[in-house]
Amino acid sequence: MRQWIKLSLWGLGSIPVILALLGALSFYFPAEAPLTEDIRLLRQLQKDYVTYIQENTDLVCTSIGSTGLDPIEGFLFYFRCPERVEQSEIHKARKIALNCSETLLNMINSNEALRPYLVQHPFDYGNIHTSIIFVHDKKTSLQPTPFFAVSVTERGVVYKVEDDDGMLVRVRTEPYSEAIRLAKLENTSL
Repeated sequence: MRQWIKLSLWGLGSIPVILALLGALSFYFPAEAPLTEDIRLLRQLQKDYVTYIQENTDLVCTSIGSTGLDPIEGFLFYFRCPERVEQSEIHKARKIALNCSETLLNMINSNEALRPYLVQHPFDYGNIHTSIIFVHDKKTSLQPTPFFAVSVTERGVVYKVEDDDGMLVRVRTEPYSEAIRLAKLENTSL
């Protein structure tokens, strides 16, 4: 009986210690604060854009991000395309990249609620980064090297391949306006 009383007293004595530890943990790991309006609008735009792309193309979003808050400086999206695109099919890679970037820019620039939180209006290709990684299988010496990825960055439209060592190598960069011009010449609907 005596041991039971000792254990009970020890248990009662440890309750304040446990409560103090829980209080300290809640101080260092506070409950999530409510979202500010700019973050709520940013997340909603990200969600709407990814939903639109995934419903209207065969691309799958693999990563989302943004740069800067208060003001929002940029948006980042990475997609995986289940299609192999050869370097000779640059028009196909260009069309995919431009459709993604133009859709994103239209969604950002037409969102009046988001406008006060943007670093500039209208946003342009320098404020976004979209990358599409294409399916590619291991290269043999007889096969041409397909595109590994195409990206829209502040440089314009950037095309990359994977070299024999597995490193990404930029094989072509087109200024954004030139890529748009070429897409229109190819009768690509943007």
